[in-house]
Amino acid sequence: MPVSQLLLEYQASAQAKNDSDKNTLHMAALHGHHVILEYLVDREKSILSGTDEEANTALHLAAVGGHTKCVTR
Repeated sequence: MPVSQLLLEYQASAQAKNDSDKNTLHMAALHGHHVILEYLVDREKSILSGTDEEANTALHLAAVGGHTKCVTR
């Protein structure tokens, strides 16, 4: 089962954060998971403005990691 489908099935919070204040969108962007990123943005657009403890947005993390599919939506 795709991760995006699991997120939907279990109604995972898009706003959940880890110890570094990275939310689910940050983690998807950091690791280049563009399908999950698209799912999260479609589900909750407000997540785009979230920043981590270093003031990075998901776009910053995707760009630094060279994950072009995450920044060219």
